Amino acid sequence: MARYFYGRKDGRIVSILDVPFEEYGLRCGCTCVQCGEPLEACSIRPDNLREAHFKHRKSTREATDCLLYTSDAAD
Repeated sequence: MARYFYGRKDGRIVSILDVPFEEYGLRCGCTCVQCGEPLEACSIRPDNLREAHFKHRKSTREATDCLLYTSDAAD
């Protein structure tokens, strides 16, 4: 699974740590900095920010062609 720690929101780069837990999931409104596809803000638990990350919402053609998406798949 691809995990990213930065996304784009309202035209600026944001860290996953900048996203309030209440906005996790698709509510975060973030997109991939590489391909522009929607990202989902994820965490295992609200008290465990080390596990917080973004991931592509789904495997669209644009997302699977994304350099960030494919570079993680090779690992």
